[in-house]
Amino acid sequence: MEEDEKQQFMEMQIAEKQMEQLQQYLENFDTQITNIQEMLVSLEEFEKATAGSKVLMPLHNGIFVEGLLGESKKIKINVGSNVVVEKTIAETKELLSKQLATMQLYKAETMGELEKFSEKLSGMEQQE
Repeated sequence: MEEDEKQQFMEMQIAEKQMEQLQQYLENFDTQITNIQEMLVSLEEFEKATAGSKVLMPLHNGIFVEGLLGESKKIKINVGSNVVVEKTIAETKELLSKQLATMQLYKAETMGELEKFSEKLSGMEQQE
């Protein structure tokens, strides 16, 4: 193999690895977008609940306890480092909507980068 061919082969491998990484990012963004959308739907449903309604409260993944809903106008949000803040439903929905918009923007940017790498890789393959 000539030096130019070796160099081109290495560049193609690097581009393929970067494309794989970008595809992984896209999958992660899709998961996060879906989770945020589900949280927004849950908040819509929760907003309709009244004090005294029967609810299932999660203790851990897949483990619930039945209880009665008390005050439902405020929500507690874990913001990290064991810090919990109180927000209204409207504030929480606004926060989630901003996060959703950010994730959708990141996804669009990543898709653009993926397209660039795909075009670059196609150009390399055609040079062979």
